[in-house]
Amino acid sequence: MHAAPPLVSYSQLSSHVDQRVRVRGRVSRVPWQHMTAMVPDTESEYFDLEDQRQIMVYTRVAIDSDALVELTGTVIAVTGAGKRSRPDELLHTEHSLIVEACARV
Repeated sequence: MHAAPPLVSYSQLSSHVDQRVRVRGRVSRVPWQHMTAMVPDTESEYFDLEDQRQIMVYTRVAIDSDALVELTGTVIAVTGAGKRSRPDELLHTEHSLIVEACARV
C-alpha cells in the first residue's frame, strides 16, 4: 500500500514541484490575479488554501464549490514576467496544482 502524499501549505509548494501532494481549502469566490498555465483537458479554478493564500488548480474532476475539500495532485511551477515587470527584472514563479482527486474534509 502506498503512503498518502504529504499535506502541504502554500509556503511548502515550491519544495514539491513535480511531486504529488495534498492541499486543503475551498474554491475561491474572490479570484486574485495569477499566472496561468495551459494544461490540456482541464478546467482552471482559483483555490483558497487553509493558510489564507490562493493558487490556481487545474482539474478534470468536479470540485464541490461550497465545501472544505482536500485536493491531491502534482505541483507545477508557472514562470514568466511579473505584472509590473521591466526588462531588467527577474522572472516571477507561481505554483499551481494539477488535481487528480478531490474529497470533502
